[in-house]
Amino acid sequence: MNKKILIVLTIIFLFAVPNHIFAATDPMLKSYTNYEYGKTGERLEGIVPALNDTVPVKRAWELSRWTGVVNYPDKTSVEVPNYDVFNVKKAEGDSDFDKENGFGLVYKSPEALGELFDAFTSGQLKNIDNKQQKFYRDSFVENANDEAFQDGHPFFYSVEKYNYFLRTAGIIQRMGYKFDRTQKYSEDDRRAYYTASKWPELKVVPSSQSFTINYSTYGFSDRKVRLIATAKGAFPNLKRVVSLTDGKLISATKETETGTIKVSDFAGLRQELGNDIDVVLEDGYGRTAIQSVKLPEVSNLDFIPTSLTLTEGNQLWVKFKYEGDDFTSADYINDRGIPMIAKVTVTGPDGQNQTLQGMYTDSSKKTLNGQTYSYYFGNVTIGDRAGRYKIKAAVTINNPNHEDRALEFPDVAYENNTITDEWTRDYTDLVAQSVDVNPDQLTSGDTAQVTAKVKNVGPTTQGSVLIRFYDNGETVYEATKTMPANEVITVGPFTWKGQGEGTHNLMVDVDPEQDTDDVDFSNNTAIGTCLVVGKDGSTGTCQGPSVSNNWTVTYPTITGYKKSSKGKKRPIWEYKKVTYNESLKIAGEVNTKQGIATDLDHPKASDAESRGSWEIIPWAKQNGKNPNEVTRAGYGFELNVTTTYDTNWETKVPNGYEGTAKKIGGTYHGPSELYAEVFDTQGKLIKKLKLDRVGGDQDKATWAFPKQTTTSPSGATYTDRKFYTDMMSPDGTYKVKITSGAGGKSGMIVCMTKTITIHGGMHDDTQDLRTYSSN
Repeated sequence: MNKKILIVLTIIFLFAVPNHIFAATDPMLKSYTNYEYGKTGERLEGIVPALNDTVPVKRAWELSRWTGVVNYPDKTSVEVPNYDVFNVKKAEGDSDFDKENGFGLVYKSPEALGELFDAFTSGQLKNIDNKQQKFYRDSFVENANDEAFQDGHPFFYSVEKYNYFLRTAGIIQRMGYKFDRTQKYSEDDRRAYYTASKWPELKVVPSSQSFTINYSTYGFSDRKVRLIATAKGAFPNLKRVVSLTDGKLISATKETETGTIKVSDFAGLRQELGNDIDVVLEDGYGRTAIQSVKLPEVSNLDFIPTSLTLTEGNQLWVKFKYEGDDFTSADYINDRGIPMIAKVTVTGPDGQNQTLQGMYTDSSKKTLNGQTYSYYFGNVTIGDRAGRYKIKAAVTINNPNHEDRALEFPDVAYENNTITDEWTRDYTDLVAQSVDVNPDQLTSGDTAQVTAKVKNVGPTTQGSVLIRFYDNGETVYEATKTMPANEVITVGPFTWKGQGEGTHNLMVDVDPEQDTDDVDFSNNTAIGTCLVVGKDGSTGTCQGPSVSNNWTVTYPTITGYKKSSKGKKRPIWEYKKVTYNESLKIAGEVNTKQGIATDLDHPKASDAESRGSWEIIPWAKQNGKNPNEVTRAGYGFELNVTTTYDTNWETKVPNGYEGTAKKIGGTYHGPSELYAEVFDTQGKLIKKLKLDRVGGDQDKATWAFPKQTTTSPSGATYTDRKFYTDMMSPDGTYKVKITSGAGGKSGMIVCMTKTITIHGGMHDDTQDLRTYSSN
């Protein structure tokens, strides 16, 4: 080979070696501690075997290289050139380390135990299956995590406080090996000898009714031997196994332990593992012997589905039968039952995929050829919206993928366990859209015409649908209608007589007996209202300055659910009564402005409003009157009125399911009109005025006279919100009667009366007649 090529290959090889791999003359522990042979230290704590100590001691130490020799039963051996030994001093203060007191240690980690395992077994496991080799190695390596190895354990050591080791001669027992002796070839060549025990042996002899297991295990320490069966090829996965010793471990105390076990429970093994199994012997050290066994077969065992049914209530059923040899059910059927699974696909307005599964548990003690069965999966969820749905189901009986399946023979028997079918379902939604009551206000005993609009939202016509009307929960009318698909129809009109004062809720209910496949019964109702008042009711009649009214409303409310005979969810309606109230008040004042005193020496703009105050103020005081409610004939006065309306309408709607009860709707407010009738001092009606709303809103409003323009005798014009008295009016009282229009739900009317006193005429207030006095 070309020298240049050889050099390049050598360099590549050197760089390809992982950093933790060292030459054979490096200590095994180097990759964990970086110690070299010849390294010394001051603190090794543990039991020194050569000193016959039974408690840990602390000693200085020195690391030296020995050769480990492992002898195998076939007369071959393995040499370990870098067997790590710690030499210690016999006593504190000794000058030299005593190699006679040395003992082998292995670093306490899974990696270090793995390297020790590989060194001690090098080339000796080539005839053992790779999975079994790995299981053996993994079992030994796991000892690094054994919580028993800690301070005080005879195999546990700490070096320089933070490095932990295990005594090699002690831990190697868990491989099935033993320490034999040490040998001194020279001061620089010392050896430790170990002996390996034999690999376990297993022989299974099957017969038609049972099989016999002969086994031998070997070792130098007490161990617990496990004898189990697995599905063929499952090893090293031992999560699902069957104990062949009734769950007990075999206690082995001899170096060679042999035994024989007879197994006849073929049915139990088949049920758990199938016909092809592996018998596994684990000797307590992680060494295994495995033999495959084929259990005797029955000639034919087959479960076959025959039909699927989806009932009107959407219950899914499967029928199936058994074909094959008669057998005792417990031998081939799991005591949990036969696993069943259904994959259901629903397509439509809101279809969904579903999986229904369970266990058939009604098997008889004997299963006979031709026997038939029925199994109920449960209800298929179709959808919550109207429309056409397609349902497809694929049902598998005795699910071959289930761990508890009943056994079938031969294996092809599992291939006919699935059956499919499909169905169509048309779902409708019957909707009540509105109720109209005409007129919507009646005098008790009068009649109104009631009409409803209803609709069938769905793909097919619904025939003979019962439609019922209620007045506050009492039936007043019903009819049977054909409802075409996606079409609004009119029900009525019918004549309804209003009896009983108050608010009547006239409700229509489509399909009240819930006989159809309606998907949503919460929208089957609609409500219209009608106010019934007494023959001497308040409408058009004043009831004073303050009026209140109460009325009771009945709300249909869903309070729960029940299931129909078809399994559909149906709401339970209850009629809940709620009382509401409203009130209307009126208040007002007149103002002549004659209460504003005039002062000739200090005139002001308001003097034009109160030209008569020089006489009216003292006269009013003398007569116990308010000067602002006294004026001269021919002068005007202002009117200020407030109306206040209040109601708690629909603040107490009951709470139920599906957003019920629903609000009836509508709003109620105070009066939209206010009138003032003015009577002169002779009691004669002079004028009726419609007041202007000058402030506030519909519920709290302020009112005043409408604006008008007046011309005085001097020719001056005034625009204001006043009513002017007749300048020829004699002394006396003007009366102003204020009446509201109808307000609120019940048409309440309020009224009040204010008065103005006429004292003198406007001509009494000319400047040359005034003799104003502060009195």
